[in-house]
Amino acid sequence: SQPGAWYLIADEVDRWIPGCFTDFLARGRSAGLRCIAIGQTRASFAERLGPHGREIVEGNAGTVFQFAAKGPVDAAAAAKYAGTASIKLTKTGATTAAAYGKGGQSTIDGHQTTHSVSSDHQERDAFPMWAVQSLPTGSALVMTQAGPAIVAFPEITDG
Repeated sequence: SQPGAWYLIADEVDRWIPGCFTDFLARGRSAGLRCIAIGQTRASFAERLGPHGREIVEGNAGTVFQFAAKGPVDAAAAAKYAGTASIKLTKTGATTAAAYGKGGQSTIDGHQTTHSVSSDHQERDAFPMWAVQSLPTGSALVMTQAGPAIVAFPEITDG
């Protein structure tokens, strides 16, 4: 039978994390280990574990909470982790010109009008870097398998 879940809550993990932590996470997950690893910055995880180790930790993460990231490295990583979204851009335009004669085009008071609409789909960051850096105190970007969302924590304040 499958054992129950075991929870490890590790605060300031980026200050003490040993190199074998990634092994511990990978093997422990199959035995029911659930880990809440809390650190200050992604850069500090990379310093301690190396970039590959940080990728393993983030790859094993089911949910990531990102509070305001003042540094560009953390903000860019959070934006990348949040993924992209397909955005439909629509452009509309209208022109008016003097109409001479009746060439079958609509005229209003002697002027011809032309209206145009074009659209394009583009991939954009679902949550851009500047937005991560601008998160207000008491809110976080929460990234799950279902996608990113903003969550407010009214209990957290500046004071």
